Amino acid sequence: MNDLDVILHDALTTDAERAPHLPDEWVGPTTATIVPIEPRRRTRHVLVGIGSVAAALAIGGLALVARPGASPAPAASSTPVWQPPGVEFPSVDLGPSTYSPGGPTVAALTRAIQIDGHPVQRITTSLVYAGGDTAEVQYCVWEGGSGGCRPDWNPATWSFLVTSSVDNRVATFDLLVIEGLPPEVAYVGYDDGDGPRWQRPIAGFAAFPHVLGQHRGVTAWDAAGNVLATYDEAGYLASVGELDRPPMKEFSEEESVELDELTRSSMGECLVAGGGELSAGVATFPDGVDQNAVWDDCVAEVKAIVAQRVSELA
Repeated sequence: MNDLDVILHDALTTDAERAPHLPDEWVGPTTATIVPIEPRRRTRHVLVGIGSVAAALAIGGLALVARPGASPAPAASSTPVWQPPGVEFPSVDLGPSTYSPGGPTVAALTRAIQIDGHPVQRITTSLVYAGGDTAEVQYCVWEGGSGGCRPDWNPATWSFLVTSSVDNRVATFDLLVIEGLPPEVAYVGYDDGDGPRWQRPIAGFAAFPHVLGQHRGVTAWDAAGNVLATYDEAGYLASVGELDRPPMKEFSEEESVELDELTRSSMGECLVAGGGELSAGVATFPDGVDQNAVWDDCVAEVKAIVAQRVSELA
C-alpha cells in the first residue's frame, strides 16, 4: 500500500464513520425506468436536408462504503451495447420547431433536426387546403422554403424523400430522407456505396447522403439489434397500392387562395382559443395542456368551416 492508498483509506473510513446508520430493510424504489425523450412525413414539393444528431451519455464512478455484514456490490455488466454495422451519420435533435411553413400547428407536432452541412430540417403536421372537398392534414419535412408532404388520405404511414439541396444551393449533397418510422425503431442503416452508415431516428425521421443510382433500402433495428423491417421503394409502393386521391374541385386561383387563407386563419384562431400562444405558425401551450387533443378538436372544427365554404363556392 503506497502513500496515496493510505490517504484514500483514511478519508473513506472517516466518511463512513460520519454517515448515518442505514436501515436493515431498503424502503426506496427498487427499479428505475429510462424513457426515451418524446420527439414526429412525404413531400409535396421538393425536400431539403436534415441535421445530425449526437447524443452522449457520461457515466461517473461512485465510491461505495459497505456496512459490516453487507453483501458485496455486484460487478458492473461488461456486456457491450449493440450498434449497427458501419459508421454513424449523426443528427441533432433541436427540440420543437419554432416555425411551421405549412400553416398553424401545435409545438408537440413539430421537430427541428440538424444534419451537418444542411439547413435545419423541420418536421410539421399541418392542415392545408389542397383542392378537395375540405382541408386535409399533411405530414411534412421542410428545408428552408421547400418541403415534401404526405397527405392523410395516403394509406402509407411512411415515405421516402430526396431533397433538392444541391439545386437549391443550400448544401453540396442531397439527402435521402425517410419519415414516419415507428417509435420502436432505434436505429436505421443505409449503404450509399461508400459503405454502410447508420443513424438514430428522431421523431420518426432519418436522413442519409443520397447517391444517385444507389440502392435505396433502409434497414430498421430495435435497440437490441433485431431487424424490424426493410424500408424501400418497392415496400412503399406495395403499402400504397392503388392510390385513390380525393376528387379535386375546379376553382379559380382567387378562390383557391381564399380557401387556403381561410384554412390557415381558422386554424390559428382555433389554437389560440384553445389556450395556445401562436408565433410563426407554432402554438405553444402551458404545461399540462393536451396539445394533441386541442389539435384534433381544431382539425374537426376547421374542416367543417372549410367544407361549408367549398360547398358555397361550388
